[in-house]
Amino acid sequence: MRVFNFDFLILQIFGRKLLVTPIRWGLIVYMAAISHLSSAKTTADLSELIQNPHFDVLRIAEKASIPSSKKIYVSPVEANFSRSWEREFKGVTTKAYRKRVIRDYSQALEERIKQQLKTSGWQVFESPEEGILMLSAKITDLYIYGPQKLSREHTLVKQIGQSSLDLVLQGTDSLTILEIQDIGIAGGIGNHFIETDNAINFSRFDRLMQAWATHFVSYADMLIKV
Repeated sequence: MRVFNFDFLILQIFGRKLLVTPIRWGLIVYMAAISHLSSAKTTADLSELIQNPHFDVLRIAEKASIPSSKKIYVSPVEANFSRSWEREFKGVTTKAYRKRVIRDYSQALEERIKQQLKTSGWQVFESPEEGILMLSAKITDLYIYGPQKLSREHTLVKQIGQSSLDLVLQGTDSLTILEIQDIGIAGGIGNHFIETDNAINFSRFDRLMQAWATHFVSYADMLIKV
C-alpha cells in the first residue's frame, strides 16, 4: 500500500461540458489538469478551481491510501428517476416499464465502468476485499423526455433526456479519495425533432454512460500512477 498527500481539489467546469468527443481545446485543458494533479505530492497548494471538460465537480482527498497495483471492486450501481419526471410521467407509464429502465440503465453504467477499467489494465473484483479500492456509483434525477406511455402514442423530442452522476472512490483505508458529480445530457440530433422509443432512449443514455466511464478511468489511472 502507498499513502500520498494530495491537497484538496475541486475541478469545476465553466460553460458547456464536452461529454463524448471533446474538441481540441477540451483535450488541452484535460491534459493540463492531469499534469497539475500528477504534481500534487510536491506542490503546497492545489485548492484552486481547475477548468475541465468532463465533470461538473471532481474532488480528490488530501490523503489517498491506494494499492500499488490496479485493483478495484465496483459495487452495484443504483438509479432513480427525478421527482419532476415522476410527477409528469408516473401516471402515464407502467410500473414494469419504470422498473425495467432503472434496472437496465444501472446495469449499463456498471458494465461500462467495469469494461473501461479492464481495458485500462485494472483487475476488477467480484466482491470487496482488503487492500483494494472500492467504487460506488449512482444515477440520480434520471429524466427521459419520451418514455414508453400506456397510450403507446408516438413521442417527438429534440432531446432524449438527462441524468446526474454521483461517484465515490474509496481508498484501501475505506476513506473517500475521489468524488465526482455531473449532470449529463443524452442529446438528440441537432435542433430537429425525432421520434423516440425505448431503443433510441437507451442508446443515447448509453453513450453518456460510456463517456462517464471513460473519463472516470482516466482520473483513476492518474491516481494509481502517482
